[in-house]
Amino acid sequence: MALPSHERGWLLSLSSDRLGMFQRTALRPFWCIALCVVIYASSSQSSDVLNCDDYNILCVHGICKNNTLTGVVSCICDRGWTGASCQHCFGRRSISDSSGYITDGPGNYSIDTKCTWLIEAPHEDTPIRLRFEHFSTECSWDHVYVYDGSSVYDPTLAVVSGLIMPEWKPNQSLPEINALSGSAYIHFYSDAAYSMNGFNISYVVGSCPLDCSGHGQCQSSGRCDCEPGWRGDGCDIAMCPSDCNAWGVCKGTDDSMYCDCTGSSFRGVDCSIPDRKGVWKEVQQMPSDNVPHARASHASLILTEDGKHYMYIVSGYDFDNPVNLDLIRYNFKQGFWEQMLLNSGVEPVQRYGHAVSGHDDKIFMYGGIIDTSVTDEVWMFDTTKREWQQMINISMHVASERANRIAVVGHSAHIVNGVMYIIFGHSPIFGYINHVQKYHIDSNTWEVTTGTGALVKGGYGHSSVYDPSSDLIFVHAGYYSTSASAYSLTDTLYAYSVNEGSWQILPSSGQYKYLHSAVILNNLMLVFGGNTHNDTLHSQGAKCFSTNFMVYDIACQEWYNLDKPLLPQNVARFGHIAEVYDGKMFIFGGFNGKVLFDMYHYEAGICTSHEDQEACLSSREGVKCVWVNDDRCEYPAVADDQLAHKNIQLIDGPKCDSRLYDLSSMCRTYHTCPSCVANDFNCAWCNSKCLRQSDCEDRENASNEQQCSTSFKEGSQSCSNHHNCYSCYEDPACYWKSSENSCEVSVGREHRGATEEHCESPCFTHESCENCTLASCMWCSSQKQCVESNSYVPSFPYGQCMEWTTMKSKCPATRCEELRSCHECQNLPSCGWCNDGSDNGLGTCMDGSRDGPMALNATLQPDLCQHSWYFVQCPLCQCNGHSHCEKDSDVCVECLNETMGDQCQYCKDGFWGVATNGGHCQACQCYDQADSCQRDTGSCYCHTRGVKGDQCDTCDEANEYYGDPKAGGTCYYKLATDFAFTFNLSKEENRHITRINFMNVPSNEDRDVDFSISCSGTAYLNISIKEDNALTEALLHSEECNYLKYKFKHSDFKFGSRYNTTFYVYIYDFNTPFRLQVSFSQYTQIDLVHFFVTFFSCFLSLLLIAAMFWKVKQKYDLYRRRQRLVVQMEQMASRPFAACNLEIEPVGASSAVFQTEPPDLRRSARSRRKQSGQAKPSPVALEPLSRQKAAILTLVIRLPTGDEAVTPSGQSGIALASTLVTLGNPRKSSSDHQKGDKASTKTRKPAAGLGNCV
Repeated sequence: MALPSHERGWLLSLSSDRLGMFQRTALRPFWCIALCVVIYASSSQSSDVLNCDDYNILCVHGICKNNTLTGVVSCICDRGWTGASCQHCFGRRSISDSSGYITDGPGNYSIDTKCTWLIEAPHEDTPIRLRFEHFSTECSWDHVYVYDGSSVYDPTLAVVSGLIMPEWKPNQSLPEINALSGSAYIHFYSDAAYSMNGFNISYVVGSCPLDCSGHGQCQSSGRCDCEPGWRGDGCDIAMCPSDCNAWGVCKGTDDSMYCDCTGSSFRGVDCSIPDRKGVWKEVQQMPSDNVPHARASHASLILTEDGKHYMYIVSGYDFDNPVNLDLIRYNFKQGFWEQMLLNSGVEPVQRYGHAVSGHDDKIFMYGGIIDTSVTDEVWMFDTTKREWQQMINISMHVASERANRIAVVGHSAHIVNGVMYIIFGHSPIFGYINHVQKYHIDSNTWEVTTGTGALVKGGYGHSSVYDPSSDLIFVHAGYYSTSASAYSLTDTLYAYSVNEGSWQILPSSGQYKYLHSAVILNNLMLVFGGNTHNDTLHSQGAKCFSTNFMVYDIACQEWYNLDKPLLPQNVARFGHIAEVYDGKMFIFGGFNGKVLFDMYHYEAGICTSHEDQEACLSSREGVKCVWVNDDRCEYPAVADDQLAHKNIQLIDGPKCDSRLYDLSSMCRTYHTCPSCVANDFNCAWCNSKCLRQSDCEDRENASNEQQCSTSFKEGSQSCSNHHNCYSCYEDPACYWKSSENSCEVSVGREHRGATEEHCESPCFTHESCENCTLASCMWCSSQKQCVESNSYVPSFPYGQCMEWTTMKSKCPATRCEELRSCHECQNLPSCGWCNDGSDNGLGTCMDGSRDGPMALNATLQPDLCQHSWYFVQCPLCQCNGHSHCEKDSDVCVECLNETMGDQCQYCKDGFWGVATNGGHCQACQCYDQADSCQRDTGSCYCHTRGVKGDQCDTCDEANEYYGDPKAGGTCYYKLATDFAFTFNLSKEENRHITRINFMNVPSNEDRDVDFSISCSGTAYLNISIKEDNALTEALLHSEECNYLKYKFKHSDFKFGSRYNTTFYVYIYDFNTPFRLQVSFSQYTQIDLVHFFVTFFSCFLSLLLIAAMFWKVKQKYDLYRRRQRLVVQMEQMASRPFAACNLEIEPVGASSAVFQTEPPDLRRSARSRRKQSGQAKPSPVALEPLSRQKAAILTLVIRLPTGDEAVTPSGQSGIALASTLVTLGNPRKSSSDHQKGDKASTKTRKPAAGLGNCV
């Protein structure tokens, strides 16, 4: 919410039968803002008309207006505001109040927005102070531009984007911006992709900075006369903060006081920081006539001359760049800046994003951006002769991978052993390059190589440092591409071996950034600042610039953070430089919304301040201390020197924290074989992944780069790192797949011979918006520059692009001369409106400022406008030359020339053209198939379904519509007979459809035609019929289409192909959304007698067939039974025979048997056994058959005795009974046991042997 941070708001929600309203009321007397959401809902229970007063509707920046006819409540917005509730800024407005606020409106700002404010003081040279109370925009994409004057052609003061924290959070707010010309021109641009909370900027006219903070007097000139002990433009910086905290003494004169911490164990600007901790300090630059210009993306190095150390600053970006290159140097010993005066000769022009490095007494400079072009110029500056020399006629190293050097920006450079190593960068041709360019100074030759070892992704805005002790160049973070259209930040750390020309990937920092700085101090790499860019997932609170301070321990390969600077000033920045001198890290310049020229230095903690061994060895304050003689803590360099002279004894040194990294997890971060094996973590490549070597011992693996290319064929993995067609063809193993915009591995002969000639022209070669956008590039209208879609931010890191587009249709809106109305003209910040003197809205839009039009060289030329010039306001009467207004009125009397609208700005319905600024309207050419057309193109809105074309002159035959819509004809959908068709006209493209036509040709001569149709809404129907060579006959006319069914008998009409009889159906006067179902059918009539005769004949035939199958089945079953009987007889006949003796105990007269009742044979055997408790009978014999799969089982059975108690005399009373049984269990026995404590398993008794009786 773009309001002061201390204000609060309320959300009021009313019941459904009332209006919802958002209202925000500020505490300041001049803030009264309400956001209203106007809702109109018709109700059958109430006919009351909505009223502004009844519902207390407030518009944020406008007035509420009732429409008593429609009941609609709307907001009429004040100038400079738009939206349903006038809640979004829009256009250009002038402000003359002495104080106030500038805001984009409540809530998030809208996308694709341009807003401009011109604050004017009553007198020239009256200062205007701007302070950012709240600010939150999309970093590097949505900017607020502040100019010291009345147009974009005046000096730029600030270009602000990202997140600026509130005042209560220290060191994160942008300092005041002071416009001293008496005018301040402020422009806000939001692109079409993303929106945030916006901003709230307070302004005061005619006061001093910060009102002198209560520590000074405001002079009439607008400057503060500070009290003793205070300094700064607003007297807001105490020279002796907190009275030096009792640990120091405030010394010096009234205008140069400072805290002297000598004799205490504290230091810092206020003597509050213990000696053992690192400390930041502002470098007070001595007044001189050579105060350096503010700059960013400059280059620096330290050289020694006559025993004096100088920090050279070469060129850099400023809002208002000078023509010639700016070369200055800082004298460390004397503490002042010196402008380098050149003796003679040629001189390079201003540039930024370049790189420099020193060799002997010379400075070598390469690359960078000149104006809007990336250069490959090589310049050498001789510090003794003070002369520049351009290195021309450079011979190329024919044995290199590429013969030509690559023009780059955002790279880095180091000279080692007479060779200048140029690392990475961005090229407008090759994109983000992965190369190392080598310039051999002595032989004046070049070579370009990608290096061996790990596969690396080059980028823009990285940092790099050279470590002589390890002969490595450490490259950290940066901005790189992830595809042909995508980009990201990285936190990767690479190491390039100068001696071997190989890369390895080291542990990542975890902080994603670019345009930061890095130096080596005390054998540690210190990384400070940078742009964390909120367009990635790794953004640090959407801040464009940060104060992050990190350390990389080279020996231990470990990262850790240091405390951020605790200073009264805002030190957050990116695009600065860093150098090391006298054990301190110096940073200079950079960008934080303003281009900076201040300088600070960081000094590491003092080792000798530690009193115990543990604190000494665990110190992490920009230095690694050692413990000597078992009694004190010392610097490593001092200890090494004293060890060499044997003056001390080293007890213990700093140890690496092995807990910081899990080696297994480190290996898994590498995704290519060369990167996997090129590190110090004992990784190996196996199973297409990177693991610890111990985890790959049992598998085929690669542990060096040669094995990657031979055993695993991984040498072509570099193709995926190329996201540009030209870069792809630089690799002989790759080719560019245009259909997918990706670089692929070249396999087979089909891609051999492909070269960069197959690539489209690079984006930077397109010089117009139309050509640029057609090539899928991004056009920056303010810079008139075309760039790749994945390189927008590196191309304009400091907000140089005020508006961009990728759509050809938006190109005219980026040029003043093509804007046709005053309001459109003033929507562009660089344009103004020249009235032609007719006072009816006619005029010309041209580049200009408040004071008049501008020429192409940005010089004021009032003569270009012969009549009235309007830069902030527009003429009262805006009728576009098609009407006139009454005196002192803005109401157009009557729109002529076929125009309409409040300002006659549109063509009437049925006409098209551009009516603005005197344009002509012409009638729509639609062959009577449409009543209107698009106002700007003349494309007709065809009202018949199936009629298409810009002039409604063709039928949509691809969708089965036929006919001729010209000369009074129309198009018909051909309906197939005996099918039902449904037409759903509810899509957006059908909103103009009011008619649809059908045709049908019946094919059968002897059948009637049934027609049916149903419509979802009000519509009318006509049906006609036409026979071949006959006139059309109307059958139905103006029939309401609800649900209709008609039968057309074949006795009344001639159907069939011989006559070509066609039905025509016209449905008209309906409104979409609309749905209908229609069908023509010729089904035959059913003859009941014939039907039943056929049915019963079929039924009897089926019964006969079923009976036949039944008889066949019976015959087959009888056959099977006979076969089984034969088999049984054969089996019984094959059984062995044996004798068996059976002993039967005689029954005595006294036996109880005679006294028992005879058994009741009518009961079942089971019930008898249950009653008697008798078990199953056992066989007398079990005689296996020959195949041992069946047997004859023999039982002794008791014969019935009739009514007698015993067997009658003369009979044995027993008999032998035999049957055929199978042996064994045909099913597999279950191995599962029963559940429970008493589970048991049953076992089968073995079969009896042959000839045994049981």
